[in-house]
Amino acid sequence: MIGGAAQQVTGFLKGSVKAASDLGESMNAVNKVFGQSAAVILDFGKTAATQVGLSQRAFNELATPLGAMLKNSGIKDFADQTVELTKRASDMASVFNVDVSEALQAITAGLRGE
Repeated sequence: MIGGAAQQVTGFLKGSVKAASDLGESMNAVNKVFGQSAAVILDFGKTAATQVGLSQRAFNELATPLGAMLKNSGIKDFADQTVELTKRASDMASVFNVDVSEALQAITAGLRGE
């Protein structure tokens, strides 16, 4: 019984450390891509779960390639546009009954011309 409880605690701790590491990595990616505008993305990420149905980590991971693409295409307010497109993806996900991450990936693919 004690061994089983110890395994559960160990599993929980490993999962927690991995989740924290994944969040840290996603925040680092946001800082690299968005630079001085990273605060816009990181601030929205804190409320993304309630606003668009994505965890902070999931939002950061999806926002990074989208933001990089918008930045590389010359859009000046690429951080704000990333947030706006994420909100539109949330609306689309609701209408078409799909996951928000799937809708945002479709928007990103469309912007790439796919």
